[in-house]
Amino acid sequence: MSEKKNDRLLFSLIIVLILAFIAIGYLAYKNYKLNQKLDNFIEYTNNLLAADDVQSGSLVETVHLVKDSKSTFILNSPIRTDYHISKTYGFYKNSSTNELELHEGIDFVVQHSGISVYPVYEGTVIEVGFNNELGNYVTLLHPNGYKSRYCNLNSFRVKKGETASTKRPIATVGNTGISEEPHLGFRLYEKTGNTINPTNYFTELPKPTILPDKE
Repeated sequence: MSEKKNDRLLFSLIIVLILAFIAIGYLAYKNYKLNQKLDNFIEYTNNLLAADDVQSGSLVETVHLVKDSKSTFILNSPIRTDYHISKTYGFYKNSSTNELELHEGIDFVVQHSGISVYPVYEGTVIEVGFNNELGNYVTLLHPNGYKSRYCNLNSFRVKKGETASTKRPIATVGNTGISEEPHLGFRLYEKTGNTINPTNYFTELPKPTILPDKE
């Protein structure tokens, strides 16, 4: 009888542990979905505020909303010399069409081409290419599934498949693609492939210095 009793106790303990693991997994999933909704709300709010700024004729300035002070995905600056921000993530009025268009990244303007571009976070090089809009560009895949893209480059210093470190340049700034001056066009993508506001992940960035209706 004693052995049977012990077997029943062991079986009950196993059931309790299984149920506990299921409960923990469920709570973790609910927390993940809540964070996703919060991220979407923040991006939606930023876009609305940016669009209102454009229509009122003021400078477009990205609103800094701190989502998680404990987040480990904090981006380093891709440019480590003098620069200024000409455009941030947000809606700008196209002077040709007079319509609002979403600018999907941050433009880091520098004095001349050839300045080194560094990864904002460690990752793997998944694209090294060119197209008419982005010019020469490099795309990195980061451990959390996000991607960063570095556009309007002059030259590459990495190849597809290489591991990128924040301590080593991956390219140099150029004036390729749709570009009027030497600058780095930087974009950040979430796991779904949609661009998101990179400003929320930098510790500090200068304010934009151009009017919203300027190309």
